[in-house]
Amino acid sequence: MTFLFLAWTILGIFGASCASVVFYISIQHDQFLDRIFNWQDNLDKWGSKSGLWNEIKHKALGGCKFCFSHFTTVLTFVFFVLFVSLNGGWFHSPNLFVTIISNIIFYLLFIVSGTVMSFLMLTKWIKE
Repeated sequence: MTFLFLAWTILGIFGASCASVVFYISIQHDQFLDRIFNWQDNLDKWGSKSGLWNEIKHKALGGCKFCFSHFTTVLTFVFFVLFVSLNGGWFHSPNLFVTIISNIIFYLLFIVSGTVMSFLMLTKWIKE
């Protein structure tokens, strides 16, 4: 079961990175998400307004590649947890403290490695 969880984790990190690239390409000018939701116009609107919330929306939703990578990795982590939990492969321990600490460490490792891999894929594959 440990090998299966490790394999799912590696595939989850790689999938999160690929999803970041696909979503980032999809929000560019004249791509399908931009045409449906006027994504770039909204990004320009949020980027031109002052305020912390507008800055967070602007960066996380496509104004900053690193912030976008982190945001999409966090979103895909939620789907990863649901997938693994539904397939009975999530880590459990009789000791609650060990379970909590293990899950926090796993979350941090998944998010950090997924964000970095997503950012590298975005910067190496997409030239602007």
